[in-house]
Amino acid sequence: METRNTPDVSVVIPSWNAGAHLPRCLGTILADQNEPLHCEIIVVDNGSTDGTNALLRTTYPTVRIVTNDRNLGIAAARNQGIRAASAKFILNIDADAYVTSSSISSLAAFLQTHSDCAVVGCRLISPDGKTQTSAWRFPTLFSEIYLALYLHKLARMPLAQSYTLHNWAHDEEREVDWVAAACMMVRRDALEDVGLFDDRFFHGAEEADLCRRLRNRGWKVLFTPNVTAIHVGGQSSALLAGPSHLHPLKVKVLYFEKHHGHLSARIAQAIALLESIVRSCIWSLTWLAVPKHRPRAQQHLRQHLLQGRDIVLNKE
Repeated sequence: METRNTPDVSVVIPSWNAGAHLPRCLGTILADQNEPLHCEIIVVDNGSTDGTNALLRTTYPTVRIVTNDRNLGIAAARNQGIRAASAKFILNIDADAYVTSSSISSLAAFLQTHSDCAVVGCRLISPDGKTQTSAWRFPTLFSEIYLALYLHKLARMPLAQSYTLHNWAHDEEREVDWVAAACMMVRRDALEDVGLFDDRFFHGAEEADLCRRLRNRGWKVLFTPNVTAIHVGGQSSALLAGPSHLHPLKVKVLYFEKHHGHLSARIAQAIALLESIVRSCIWSLTWLAVPKHRPRAQQHLRQHLLQGRDIVLNKE
């Protein structure tokens, strides 16, 4: 029988230079701990240089801190937090995501009543109230072409429903292929069955890979619209160390190599080149036609040109 010292939920927050977001993230989690729910909070600081570690130690004495001397990537940080956790349910949440009232207890209750569910994701909304896509089908080569050509912008087409969930209102409970780790709860015994996140996914696709392995073992991945979290989004990717234009390419090729084989990985790499060309053209036109967006267009244009160059040079 569990004692009061055993938490019901372990909350794991990977953080890299996210000190501007952590206070609100932690504040909403602490405010959501109503009786009888008992949580432990673990922040994995991935070598931050913005004073995050000092902030945590002086302001949040009940929060456990795992400190790295460099940025190990988001999958590795999530794994460190999971290994330090002791609860049977683990809430993975990004530092720029904020839970709403009763979110944690509702997700825990959901897993408690769905014994065949390994992972449950929730509805994510932007600070302006817009619903974000937070559940997807697994990537395929066809879906990669579809996205590379921006056909997902035509999500009302019936064909789109076969490859993307952009057209879904996220307003019903359903089984999905994978959900965003920005706010998702995982069952510990499911992780013990298939293993943790793959550390090689530095940033991105780590949750798709994990959910695929779980589903291959017969576990379900479910989405519930009855829990909502606010997600700023894009903060950690904006702060990535090193050549950030390489990360989407690396994880994409790694995913296809791991789950579909070497040939599919090489085709995915070629599709990524097509995507870089298409997006470079779009941002070039934006730079020419919309002067007020030129700084943003220039940034994105540079990113996609660098990615295209490195694909041609076979840099991974």
